[in-house]
Amino acid sequence: DLGLVDLQFTSYEPIEAHVPVLGNVNISVNSTDITPPTSMQCEHLSFNGTTLTAHVTDVPFHMGFLCAYQKLGSSFWHNSGASQVKVVAGTLLHVNLMNPSETQVQVDLPTLDIKLQADAHSWMYEVLGRVMTPLIQRSMQLFGGKVLSHFVAKCLADPTCPHLQQHVTTSPP
Repeated sequence: DLGLVDLQFTSYEPIEAHVPVLGNVNISVNSTDITPPTSMQCEHLSFNGTTLTAHVTDVPFHMGFLCAYQKLGSSFWHNSGASQVKVVAGTLLHVNLMNPSETQVQVDLPTLDIKLQADAHSWMYEVLGRVMTPLIQRSMQLFGGKVLSHFVAKCLADPTCPHLQQHVTTSPP
């Protein structure tokens, strides 16, 4: 239980992205609620002196968010709405402490439910969510592990990693 921790993310400035056919658009995404994992299943955990292996499954979480886009220079191409994502995830992690470049992370997303709700053209966003969900799910499973493996290995090879900021609080005298 994360107790008093309030998870959120906010786009203070829109992110400019190029969308084929449409052109450059400003995109913003802001969380409305994030429900962190409340449980997980540890299937396997071992350490042989050099390699840590962990297999974790059934990690559920949910996120609601507001999203919007605006085509640059256009008052016609824009939309916004409230959407949500429900996920049940897992991972198989092999961390080689002696040779960090051999670290491997596999991502498993047995459940990915994306509901896009838009202020205009809601039918199109409902279909888009249904069509894109399997593609996103498969891509995250195929490429997500490779990206995570790279960053974990890079951090393991850097003695100053993780780069955490210290929060110092002082009490009045």
